[in-house]
Amino acid sequence: MDIHLLGPVELRLEGRQLKLGSDKERALLAALALEVGRPISMNALLERLWDGKAPPRARENAHTYISRVRKHLRLAGTGPSAPRITSQAHTYVLNTDPDSVDLNRFQRLTDLAGAVATSGEDERVVDLLTRAEHLWQGEALAGLPGTWAETVRSTLAERRLQATISRMAALHRLGRFADSIGELAAMVRHHPEDETLAGQLMLAYYGSGRYTDALRVHQQARRLLMSEFGSRPGDELDRLHRGILDRTPVDRLLRTAAAAASSGPSPGDIPPRSLRHAICRTSPRSSAGAPNSTP
Repeated sequence: MDIHLLGPVELRLEGRQLKLGSDKERALLAALALEVGRPISMNALLERLWDGKAPPRARENAHTYISRVRKHLRLAGTGPSAPRITSQAHTYVLNTDPDSVDLNRFQRLTDLAGAVATSGEDERVVDLLTRAEHLWQGEALAGLPGTWAETVRSTLAERRLQATISRMAALHRLGRFADSIGELAAMVRHHPEDETLAGQLMLAYYGSGRYTDALRVHQQARRLLMSEFGSRPGDELDRLHRGILDRTPVDRLLRTAAAAASSGPSPGDIPPRSLRHAICRTSPRSSAGAPNSTP
């Protein structure tokens, strides 16, 4: 059985979607699957299901949702490896193969890409990150309402963006500048304030011989940052701009960009900690030992 979080929250058994009855059932499954193998208190589940505004019968309702999700999980069988929700000491745990959750497969692929990037295996980096991005079927937790879902969704979107940027950088190190232009241009339109994306698009244009287009990207980024935020582009974008003006060989610009990036996160470094923080941000009593938890 597969659990999908990178898109609408779904359960799939042998490729067939199992219909979950309500947003609350999907939210419950998402809350457990995001922390697969880790205990979550009932108080934390209530926080995530109702954004801290649980109705009087919230616990009773939550038990109903747990029972319904358990019923779906039992369709995968009852053997020792079958997914199941267990409860102990006022907590609930989703026990299943972590790789049955698409988010965990995404993380494993991006972690591996970050590791092989250090040894210069850029063809493999591109392959791994392409496979990771193909796991997405829209925005994460698509359609789930509430502050907690939106916080997790935003954090996962940043993780997806970092993976895409890392893939673009690997394409450029391989000299495949033209292959990235269309996707980068679309992303810059969607995230016009992102200087890293702007820099990658400048490199893509410059590496493809489109000198004027590369300079235009910097001009547009500078204008936007000044008008919207009252600030100038950062040092890295300005350094890239000067390099293009000076007609610096693109391989030298790539080495400079790689040296600057080496002090930051690789594709799989920061996001797990950020996601863990996002999961718990709206749940002050989310730990297994939360006080005042009752079954």
